[in-house]
Amino acid sequence: MNGSHQQIAKDLPGEIEIFKIRQSILLITVRLLGIDIGFVALLFIFLNSGDALSGISGSAFLIIQLGLIVLAAIINLIFLLSWYNTLYRMTDKKVVVISGVLGYKEELISISDIQSIEVVQTMWGEIFNFGSISIRSASERGLSDKPLVFGGISMPRKRAEMIQDLTVDK
Repeated sequence: MNGSHQQIAKDLPGEIEIFKIRQSILLITVRLLGIDIGFVALLFIFLNSGDALSGISGSAFLIIQLGLIVLAAIINLIFLLSWYNTLYRMTDKKVVVISGVLGYKEELISISDIQSIEVVQTMWGEIFNFGSISIRSASERGLSDKPLVFGGISMPRKRAEMIQDLTVDK
């Protein structure tokens, strides 16, 4: 299971895990690169703003640079922890999203309660085969207001078909 969290919704005896995945590694890599490129651009602008910074001492200049680097590292760490601590799981009885960096959140829908499944892929998602699956369950007023979302996963159509196949069998 996820290294930092214990699963609350225990599997029933004989329950079979169909898949357990995280968000696509491509997405987290692109996000981290975007953050890093943004901070490198800030450092570049900062380093090349000579006249505007002429009143700043060398040690203050170094502290500002180091501060930007530390800030970038902290933001990267938060994104990485968020990616690592979000797990999408499907068994033959339920679909589950486990998430949380400082806290813990577990959302689940029983396979028998699933009413609709929607796959969303951007142009880039179509090219690199990633996207999101929105799963809605029944409520007293029709469909639930908030879907359970498997966000940014690889092979979303295939995984949605796996979920759909189980809902048809139930």
